[in-house]
Amino acid sequence: MSEDRPVLLTWDEYVRFEEVYEGRRHELLRGRVRPMAGASERHDLTVQALYDQVRPHLRGTPGRVFVQNRKIRTSRDTGYYPDLLIRCGDAADRLFEDDARVVVEVLSPSNDPLDVTERLYAYQGLPSCETILFVDHRQRHVTVHRRTENGWTEARVSEGARRIMDGLSIDWTQVWADVDVDASTQ
Repeated sequence: MSEDRPVLLTWDEYVRFEEVYEGRRHELLRGRVRPMAGASERHDLTVQALYDQVRPHLRGTPGRVFVQNRKIRTSRDTGYYPDLLIRCGDAADRLFEDDARVVVEVLSPSNDPLDVTERLYAYQGLPSCETILFVDHRQRHVTVHRRTENGWTEARVSEGARRIMDGLSIDWTQVWADVDVDASTQ
């Protein structure tokens, strides 16, 4: 009698799997492939509003900002597609990153607390990562995790300009205003 066991993929197998299913995104969590769900209009507009503020700051620097379609490897058998990531330096691979300085996750109803906690710890495990943002566009607040000399700090913001890395701030009041102007749905 055979037991039903989950199929576990190595990172290289996962990357090949993603190439075969180009156009569909999947994340890898401890070797298990998880399909990604689509996002709401306001979710996507929030990501766009963040990109609109970040991109001009990085122009002409070694920093690059990626939106939604660039996966990041956080361990030998785990990788995610954050909504936005900032990396400075050369790419780890043509298909993924492994050294983001800033990671942004715009939360959706499908993000349960365990999922958010797993992502937080995975991103905190990246030596390059300085800031992790969990953006709740429905409640209009952001949980900011910042690496300091003494470990990680956590703060909550909802409006005004807040620094996310040296020389780069996000104006959350403007983000929410941009989403409201552009959104045609609730």
